[in-house]
Amino acid sequence: MASLFALPNEIVLAAFCARFPCREDPIRSLATLLSIRGAPSKNIVLYGLEATGKSAITKAVLEELSSPTKNGIVNGGNEHAQDTLRYAIIKSAECISGRHLLEQTLGAVAKATGWEGHIGRGENLSQLVIEIGKILEAWRAEQEDRENRRLVLVFDGIDRQRDAPPTLLPALARLGEIIPNLTTLYITTSPRPNFLHLPGVPHIHFQPYTKTDLLTIISHTAPSPSLLTGEKDTTDVWTRFTSAVYDSLTKHSSRDILSFRSLSLRLWPQFIKPILDGTLSPSPFL
Repeated sequence: MASLFALPNEIVLAAFCARFPCREDPIRSLATLLSIRGAPSKNIVLYGLEATGKSAITKAVLEELSSPTKNGIVNGGNEHAQDTLRYAIIKSAECISGRHLLEQTLGAVAKATGWEGHIGRGENLSQLVIEIGKILEAWRAEQEDRENRRLVLVFDGIDRQRDAPPTLLPALARLGEIIPNLTTLYITTSPRPNFLHLPGVPHIHFQPYTKTDLLTIISHTAPSPSLLTGEKDTTDVWTRFTSAVYDSLTKHSSRDILSFRSLSLRLWPQFIKPILDGTLSPSPFL
């Protein structure tokens, strides 16, 4: 008899941790809460400063869990291979109003589930619930024996939604109570206390990167141009260079990995120009 509970595949999780260094705990928590046979939750909140990997990791985990060849494979085998997970991501930055957000949500849900019927306008929250419920009911009706289906609805940057009614978030938080097999995930920067007006919602914190984290992540970036003396010298000089950039600039401004990487790559050619010209050797920097 197949177990009702199974953790995500350890091999897959290890690959994710290697792909996104310094984010093992959030990755494991998110994968468990999204997996059909894990501990699926009706609502999940991801929060943290900008450029901490929230959106990228969420999309990567959902892509992996929704893969037909990998979705049901757990540590014990592939007895759940018929489970089907689909996801829809709605970015608030692309929605100019609350109503636009609702319409985008309906369109994303219809696309994720392969809905070919008429799509309602989604003029208000009540209409949104009715239309999503109709689409998911038809989608679940197609499932075969022993198959479980689940949809994950992701609202990216929902705390910055323009012209959002005050009832938007509490209403979205109750979608899972009305519509079966639905998980709603909110990606925010700094959520207000009890902003969903619902107790017991799992929160996953993406902490700011420390200096060690930033240097570990940027060490996987190959700088250009490379030193003529070989790859090893390039890597060693790049490591010391990025540490100096952090101490002199990034430490006092921000811990944004994107800005740190962009700044380091921009300064790198000027920094190694004396080495490429033959004026200096890499030795003083090793």
